[in-house]
Amino acid sequence: MARDYTRSEIISVLDATIKSEELSSLYNEDCLNYYGETTDTEEAYSDIIAEWLLEHDIKGLLGRIESISRHDYGKEYFHERAGSDDNTPLDEKRRKEEHFAQRLLNEELGHIGKIITYQVPIKGKRSDKAGKIDLLAYNENDKMLSLVELKWKESKETMLRAILEICTYYCQIDKDQLKKELEEKGVCSTISGIQKVILIFKESPLYEHYREKTTSIQKLAAELEVQILVMDDADSKTVSKKKP
Repeated sequence: MARDYTRSEIISVLDATIKSEELSSLYNEDCLNYYGETTDTEEAYSDIIAEWLLEHDIKGLLGRIESISRHDYGKEYFHERAGSDDNTPLDEKRRKEEHFAQRLLNEELGHIGKIITYQVPIKGKRSDKAGKIDLLAYNENDKMLSLVELKWKESKETMLRAILEICTYYCQIDKDQLKKELEEKGVCSTISGIQKVILIFKESPLYEHYREKTTSIQKLAAELEVQILVMDDADSKTVSKKKP
């Protein structure tokens, strides 16, 4: 839980990160996960941050993040993954999000199509500051590849952080190399484009936060071209698309 902050304190954190040029770590700033309101202006932390990011051309700022080419280090993005035949209830799993991603392999999820792999590495070398893309999905009809950030239903993260996280990964991954690799391996026939998607659960704190702060979050998601999909539950595999 965050301590109490003033409006200027929240903004000073953002200013410092931008000035440091550590843009790839912006999504890891603690303030992006704060719930509640400032002590002086009684504004929601997420509203202040989202509006500040929009005013400071967050799309342009993230565009300054350098991509990481795994191919330069003789590494690939795509790996054959095994699906899960483990019927252990997810509630009994320690790494529920990763196990659920494994269960989704080869499943069709609405308009983003079939899940073709999970846990896609971005790092080229050990010292690279980058995570993994939770899921890759491909729609054979429109030839669109989706980079999907999955947030488990018990996640306490905010939608604000999730948006910046998937956008950071999108900037870091070498999209031309990823596209070429998937096409040459025959995983995807032809890739017309690559989009950013966040997959959340209807019954989750993150979804509730999204609903409460829908205006500022929608503006930010629209500016950064991030789609938000909501899954009814872990068993139905039914998803609905929400306005960004």
